[in-house]
Amino acid sequence: MALLLTYYLKKQKGRNVLFVDLDPTAGASFSVFDDDVLEAHISNNRTFSAMINHKDRGRNIDFSDYKVRARIQDIIVDFVIPGDDLIDIIERYWKSGSAGPIFRDTLEQTVPFERYHFIIIDTAPFFDPRYTTLSIYLSDYFVIPVTPNIVDIRRNINMLRRIKRDIKIALRFRGISMDLESFMKERILCVLNKVSPNPRQVEFLFSELFVQKYILNKETRIKASVSTQKKIDKLISYAQMLNEITSFIPTYIKTSDAIIGRFPREAKAESAVEHARGFLEGIYEKITS
Repeated sequence: MALLLTYYLKKQKGRNVLFVDLDPTAGASFSVFDDDVLEAHISNNRTFSAMINHKDRGRNIDFSDYKVRARIQDIIVDFVIPGDDLIDIIERYWKSGSAGPIFRDTLEQTVPFERYHFIIIDTAPFFDPRYTTLSIYLSDYFVIPVTPNIVDIRRNINMLRRIKRDIKIALRFRGISMDLESFMKERILCVLNKVSPNPRQVEFLFSELFVQKYILNKETRIKASVSTQKKIDKLISYAQMLNEITSFIPTYIKTSDAIIGRFPREAKAESAVEHARGFLEGIYEKITS
């Protein structure tokens, strides 16, 4: 989703975009670069972790020494690779007791944000919630693709509750007063993802009903069996809990028609954009309003 949004902003909207891979497993980096190219960049210290380590050791940082150029289908964007020791860096910052604000201040001193219209930060929220927490500190908006099932929705609720607690502790440590509920509700966006294309599947029916009735406030009638309706109602109850913390984008993305999950290697760019246009336009409208 992060790569797809990057492509959309650059190709469709003509905006200058920086992509930061803040996932220690480097999923986005492996999707964009061949293995030998990625290894060469890491060996040459052209990584996020090398930049932070050099900054912490007192070096003068030139961001151009650490970013690389990446091809995503038929576009070129500035790209930051995480590096092998990102985990150690995050651990070090977290032990400071005020990781989010300190991490943000460090990046503001090293990354020339003013050069870009948008900066897309990719993270792995279920690898370790700390990466998500730091990303929220750095970002104006945080987007979560949510698979329409009980496990994924509950997992997101638990993750966001932990993040809320972490942010509250950090703010208290810094003596900052903030309406955290409004902050999260306005800036954390959810989109239903990997929805079954089969109109008889529970995931499809739930997505139709939830998006239409509970997001757009339109009356929607769906014919379903009693057992199916019970499953849908349970999904809706959990989704409403998640919606109390975040804001849903009134669209969803099906699993068919394009292999978005492995974009950009196995999906044609234009078809992938068309497949997820509602999601992409919903994001763009939100972040530019």
